[in-house]
Amino acid sequence: MTSFFRYCFITSLCGISFAAKAQQNTIVKYYDSSWVATTQDSAFYVTNFVKKADRYECTSYWIKSNKLNCISFTNDTLFSKVTGLLRRYYENGHLKDSSFYANPTGELTNSYRYYESGKIWAHYIAGEGNRKESQEGYAEDGKPIKNFIVGREATFEGGMPVWIRYLQKNLKSETAEKNGARAGTYQVIVRFIVNKNGTISDVRAETKWGFGMEQEVVRVIKNSPKWIPAIEMNEKINAYRRQPLTFVVEENK
Repeated sequence: MTSFFRYCFITSLCGISFAAKAQQNTIVKYYDSSWVATTQDSAFYVTNFVKKADRYECTSYWIKSNKLNCISFTNDTLFSKVTGLLRRYYENGHLKDSSFYANPTGELTNSYRYYESGKIWAHYIAGEGNRKESQEGYAEDGKPIKNFIVGREATFEGGMPVWIRYLQKNLKSETAEKNGARAGTYQVIVRFIVNKNGTISDVRAETKWGFGMEQEVVRVIKNSPKWIPAIEMNEKINAYRRQPLTFVVEENK
């Protein structure tokens, strides 16, 4: 799955506290310019969630202009899984991209991106069965761009197994118990940015269990080696990541 075609709310992170209000059958939420949930006074975008059967129809607008930004369907109000057709628009009203996510898996299958002029910029087709993944890019005059990367997620050097080993090796798993946490299971969630140069910044805990758990996860992620940065429309970009880690404190016998 390419990071570019992940819906903007998924790359900005689910599970944080948010400002929301209900208007009849509509839930309204506010987001800053990075699609991080915020208050109405500091919002850059507003999204209306309308329940339709087992999904929510989500319609987003720029706060200042009140112009349409995005239409999609998601399984909850945290944008944890987008399904069906997603359309995003430039503020001038022209279509920016059109993507289709399989229902119920939420896997991206096909997507188009357009220049603000309306001409096609990129086309992505997911690999399936014997079909290979396809990523194509075009100059505004219609000429193909060689070796064009539509989108690629930020990844740890060596892949997820190596990242997990790094966390397991460096995390002090006894932190919660040593600091007096009661017996139980505690999932800590920390979000961070992988910068264009592969460094880590803006490491913040979303949970507040205490007992040193959040601080310990933040410490380990801050000390992470460099990542391979995300790419959007053939250029390196800053990208949010979100890491859950679980501490288990066993009952003393």
